[in-house]
Amino acid sequence: MRWGALSLAGMLACSFEAAPSGVADTEEGVLETDDSTSTGAPASEATSTTDATAASVTSSGPSSDTTTTSVSTAGPTTSEGGATSDVDPSVGPDTSTGDAAPAMLTDDGLVARYFLNEAPNGTIPMVAVDSAEDQLMLPLDYGEKDMQFVQVSSNRGLSWAEVGVDAAPRASIEGTKFEGLEGVTTLTFEAVATIFESSNSTSRIIHIGAGGATGTVSFGTRGADQMQLGWNNSVVREWDVSAFQGTRHVLHVIIDTTAPNEASRARLLVDGIEIPPSTGATLQQDSAALVQNNTILALGNRDRDRSFVGILFYAAIYGVPLDDDRVSEHVSRLLDSDD
Repeated sequence: MRWGALSLAGMLACSFEAAPSGVADTEEGVLETDDSTSTGAPASEATSTTDATAASVTSSGPSSDTTTTSVSTAGPTTSEGGATSDVDPSVGPDTSTGDAAPAMLTDDGLVARYFLNEAPNGTIPMVAVDSAEDQLMLPLDYGEKDMQFVQVSSNRGLSWAEVGVDAAPRASIEGTKFEGLEGVTTLTFEAVATIFESSNSTSRIIHIGAGGATGTVSFGTRGADQMQLGWNNSVVREWDVSAFQGTRHVLHVIIDTTAPNEASRARLLVDGIEIPPSTGATLQQDSAALVQNNTILALGNRDRDRSFVGILFYAAIYGVPLDDDRVSEHVSRLLDSDD
């Protein structure tokens, strides 16, 4: 499969754990900092403080006698992401409303897109729906209600109440379009999130990689004041994002290892504003992502124990580096509505 001019194939997942100031992870063979689970605010509390402009979170889940839990195999094909109907929260965005969006989301180079608006609250939907072509549905593992849908103002998303729980939308990429990410040298992660707290061993926002912590490419948050990009099991960038903690933002990590200038090979933009890196290893020119057969895609986690406290409203993966003009258009669209 090809996106743009690139031939891509599946990636293994990345473990870019913190500096070795804690115990060794004997299962995965990497050193991590102390990753004891810390308890954040309950989902209802966390979401109610998301924004100065946000409305209170809906607290009651959908009634089981009016909601079907059947899985729809046919998701939306447009990029507008209209309001979701409460009739069937297991399906994706309802594009029949005709509501005008301030800007369109491009499908050029799109691998997958998840609006995460399947329900206004609760734990009834069975899958997160991919609205791109050749859909990869992500089964929703709620754990012991460690993760649930919430609505803040008009925006829906998945909320985690604790650091380091296993709950997440995740699926194997074996036999899917994600195998087209073999040898990728360009990629864009796009997300809308509010992050209150995260693991010192890097909570994941978008994770493409193998089971365990020995994966390939992952975008995450460490201690809630740093964001990290892991590439082939190494941290290649860190950014100080303490100024953005606890509020809803549009995030872009843009990777192009073919760029002659090393600083341009991995960039973070928050609401369209580029954030200078703080630390990170050198990302070698033309470095290609590796692949492993048991690779998974996970949102807000990896295969286990890397959740953050906060809300993931939206996530998308592109096989191409979005340019700054396109990023600005997407920021305008997603700040207005990520559903």
